[in-house]
Amino acid sequence: MSAFLGPIHHWLYHKIQLQEELVGDILDLAVRSGWVLPSIEGLDPTAPSTLPPLESSVDLDNIHGWLQDQITLSETRYARLVTELLKADPARRSALEELACSFGKRHAVPAGTSVEGAYQVFQDSLLDGMPCDRVNQITEQGEHSLSWRRAQCLHSVFWDQAGGDAGVYDVLREHIIAGMLAGSGLEFQTSEDGIFTLREG
Repeated sequence: MSAFLGPIHHWLYHKIQLQEELVGDILDLAVRSGWVLPSIEGLDPTAPSTLPPLESSVDLDNIHGWLQDQITLSETRYARLVTELLKADPARRSALEELACSFGKRHAVPAGTSVEGAYQVFQDSLLDGMPCDRVNQITEQGEHSLSWRRAQCLHSVFWDQAGGDAGVYDVLREHIIAGMLAGSGLEFQTSEDGIFTLREG
């Protein structure tokens, strides 16, 4: 791996930053709601959730490995935090879903964006491993709709390790997407065969 930072490194780090922002929002909700926070390494409700600039923290001798480690840390924190909060009280799920939707609205797809543009916003925002993992694969593309499938789920291992349910991850992700699309005029659908579709409303 080159010792020089390129656009793809900043692109990936931005997605890690967004997920850490979401984790910070969940911590804020827990504190405001008086929920007892689980003891999880790397989670401090009093610390800012914003990650430092990439240039000031990355290991330039191992950029790829360092970014992979950051993904693992973020995915682990997210899975463990949500899992432990729901184990303490499953009724909290509705509040987490509402928070996920609000998070999506804060990072909304602009009105008038095409289905291709909205798909790219998802690619630029939602963390799905490293670029080389090629998780999302377009299956059909037309003027008014675009469909893709998830070739592999890189999140379930973290939820399994946390003793949780990766299905909760999927539900929260769908609420994030719903928030991102609010006001965009676009619709998001999922099918039983694992195909996701964006279409004009």
